[in-house]
Amino acid sequence: MKRIIRRYYLIFYIPASLFLFQGCFTYKNSALFQDATAPPNVTGDSVEPELRIRPNDLVRLTILTPDTKLNQLWTFPEGVWVDQKGNIKMPLLGTIPVKGLTIEAFEDTIYGRLQRFTSRPYVQVQYLSFEVYVMGEVSMPGKKLLMREKGTVIDALAEAGPFTDVTDIRHVKVLRKKPDGHVETYHLDMRSKDIFHARGFHLKPGDIVYVPPSRRGILAKNMAALSGVYVIAQVLLLLLSRP
Repeated sequence: MKRIIRRYYLIFYIPASLFLFQGCFTYKNSALFQDATAPPNVTGDSVEPELRIRPNDLVRLTILTPDTKLNQLWTFPEGVWVDQKGNIKMPLLGTIPVKGLTIEAFEDTIYGRLQRFTSRPYVQVQYLSFEVYVMGEVSMPGKKLLMREKGTVIDALAEAGPFTDVTDIRHVKVLRKKPDGHVETYHLDMRSKDIFHARGFHLKPGDIVYVPPSRRGILAKNMAALSGVYVIAQVLLLLLSRP
């Protein structure tokens, strides 16, 4: 009699426990930023955010002049850091304030300083501090350095590796904190050919790209776990039924 009771205990208690346990892993408890709403016009033409230099940014300066010695003096293989006050320091040119400048204005500023020492200098500034955060159902979430002046959602997702088996690519979110502290959210459907024109497609440094799980994917994982427990229960049942 005790063996029969134990047998039915295994058959019904283990699956029931799994249902209660798996109930904690619903979409509601798994998806982040659920209260983040999209702006009214998320399908309008994408506008590339204006990039401005910030303290602690890293830039690469390419300076070419007719004077070889000057070229060597102004060559920085590892780039140039903007200090906490928003300045850079260069030989002969001294301290140069660059905080808040666009890339074009940065180049013009360096060009103007160089003209005191050489004629017809070539100046190119490349932004190397384009950091964004990728979270959610990707293989390698975390901070991503895009190593370019302009970055898109596709660039960020490519750095984060393949999607997982429960990814919902229809509802990718981009969260962007504005200077006033307000957080803007953009919803992107990565299946759409219009993604290249969607607001939020072009990123800004500090943006968060979140790839949520799909409801169907979570359900499939729960069902797979349930099937595994049933197999274990059947094995235990066979073991207990042996004389």
